[in-house]
Amino acid sequence: IFFAMMILISNVRFYDDKICFENKNYYYDDIYSVYYIESRYNVYDERIERASYVVLFDDKTSLDLDGFTSIQFTEQEVLPLLSKKGISIKSVTSEKELPWYTE
Repeated sequence: IFFAMMILISNVRFYDDKICFENKNYYYDDIYSVYYIESRYNVYDERIERASYVVLFDDKTSLDLDGFTSIQFTEQEVLPLLSKKGISIKSVTSEKELPWYTE
């Protein structure tokens, strides 16, 4: 019996062994880190209280789940899968604290 767990979020798919988006497969071993961002800055450099999760990959690609799903869905469906893979979540105040942040 073949069973594959899949969580579909718009154009992002979380499988039991990989994440697919932008027509590319990323395996869980390719994840550099996952961050919970408490807030972000708008184009006027004003801080906005809007939380999200961002997945950073070793190739410096990032996947901001804010554009794809809600915090609640991410916490209920995606984080348990990442936790099963041994991936911990780091917390930062804003996207400006991410390792690969560029303005």
